[in-house]
Amino acid sequence: MKINFIALFVAIIAAIAWEADAQFNYVTNNGAITITLYTGSGGAVVIPGTINNRQVTTIGDGIHSVFAYTSVSSVTVTNNVTLIQTNAFQMASSITNVIMGTNVTTIGNGAFFYCNGLTSVKIPSSVTNLGIWAFENCNNLNSVIISNGPTSIAQGAFEDCPNLTNVAIPNSVTNIGELAFGNDTSLTNIKLPNSLTIIGQFAFGSCDLTNLTIPASVTSIGSDAFSEVFSPASAFYFAGNEPSGDSTIFSGDNGNVYYLPGATGWGKTFGGLFTVLWNPQPQTSGASFGIHSNQFGFNITGPTNIVLTVDACTNLANPIWQAVQTITLNGGSYYFSDSQWTNYHVRFYRLRSP
Repeated sequence: MKINFIALFVAIIAAIAWEADAQFNYVTNNGAITITLYTGSGGAVVIPGTINNRQVTTIGDGIHSVFAYTSVSSVTVTNNVTLIQTNAFQMASSITNVIMGTNVTTIGNGAFFYCNGLTSVKIPSSVTNLGIWAFENCNNLNSVIISNGPTSIAQGAFEDCPNLTNVAIPNSVTNIGELAFGNDTSLTNIKLPNSLTIIGQFAFGSCDLTNLTIPASVTSIGSDAFSEVFSPASAFYFAGNEPSGDSTIFSGDNGNVYYLPGATGWGKTFGGLFTVLWNPQPQTSGASFGIHSNQFGFNITGPTNIVLTVDACTNLANPIWQAVQTITLNGGSYYFSDSQWTNYHVRFYRLRSP
């Protein structure tokens, strides 16, 4: 009877079990493996696809960081992994690079919190759930590329990343949450996708934005979403009708809000800034239009002190526009001239926001 009891006890332990591999502690759940702790010597680490013929599907147990305080320099996540759990890489400051497998669907809350060695991250299109504070306080993170997959960038996902300068947001994203990029003080430019409808509170607060275009799809902007961007020459361009929002959206900022002809709902102010109709016009008649001193030129008129870029291309059927000059309409007028016009058989121009 004693022997049977011992055999049964061993069988139960094996079934639920905490187990160990050469580099990992892990548990088995419904035949799949969750890695709970890295125990190796560091360096470049590859998460195995299988251990003991069982698929490795999950990193992290939701309580402790798997890689904190280790000397791991890089991690490759194999394609069997679907879930990176809460806190999985938290405080793993030695990791400089993580390559995620193409089947990861969820990056949990705080999964990469305070990973100070991480400099860039590419989130695969398989990811549909990007948790809150997922990359918060990654002090050396400078580049984030999010592939077309998630519909939301969660609260504080990239908050307090002071060296973040390059962010690519895909057209799958409809909601940028509260504090998503808050206090990212090196973030000067970002392109918002045309799918975006909601920008949360303080989403870009205390960034160093200089110019930003808000797509026409945006219908709601939260309090302090762009507060204290610390750029005296900031300009905010709206491609559509006035969205909902209160007077704090641009609190602490200077500059203007520009809207296009035909857009509705705009008053004299929005979000605490004055609004200006953005309607610069090239003047194609008069003495200024044409060739002068071997340069082709024309006057541009519009609202005083607006900044715009003149682009040029050589084929309207297949246009490849190139910036020629960025100008300011001091006093509401500027004479533009192109010294390169003689290098082309034909040259077309357009005006746009910077």
